[in-house]
Amino acid sequence: PPPPPPPPPTTSPSVAVYPQTVSVSQGRFTTISAIVTNGLNVTSVTWSTKNPAVATIADNGSRSVIVNGVTAGSQTYVVASYAYSGGVSRDSTLVTVTASVPVTSAESQVRSIRIEPVLPVAAVGQQVQFRVRYFSASGAEINAEPGSTTRFDMDVSSVADIGVSTGLATVRGSGESGVQAAYQFPGRTTLFSTTTLNKTP
Repeated sequence: PPPPPPPPPTTSPSVAVYPQTVSVSQGRFTTISAIVTNGLNVTSVTWSTKNPAVATIADNGSRSVIVNGVTAGSQTYVVASYAYSGGVSRDSTLVTVTASVPVTSAESQVRSIRIEPVLPVAAVGQQVQFRVRYFSASGAEINAEPGSTTRFDMDVSSVADIGVSTGLATVRGSGESGVQAAYQFPGRTTLFSTTTLNKTP
């Protein structure tokens, strides 16, 4: 009999970091997230900063990392790495630290939010890390206020489930689902931002 056919080629896992470029004011922070494709049950990546004198990181080892601006007028890379049996996959974000500006009481209040990534696509079993960015009335990016809460929700649970507080979604079935982030601060109207998660064909 003829020999059996060779096994199908395997695709190595890969890491994609978003956003690819980001600005953060000195003394303030922003968040960066990573998606691992073709990885099995990936729950974390390893984060590093090329120059901690420019920007430091916190929450190392998760799918999302906090980046703190240290030195204004400088740039560095924050790198996400995922090790697997065949090697290591990496991707990075260019971080620019801008000069800090005085923040008035009104400007420290979150007036709008934005959920990212926008319109992500993933296969069954893959995960997408959603994050929220916060903006003042003037459109400047700021930190979430102490005492606030941010929650995530998925419209169609048969498509994917999502961590209410973490924003980590796992695709479970076919179709698409709306993804919503809600920002709540006591005494104010809840702010919302939505996007759509699609399963790959």
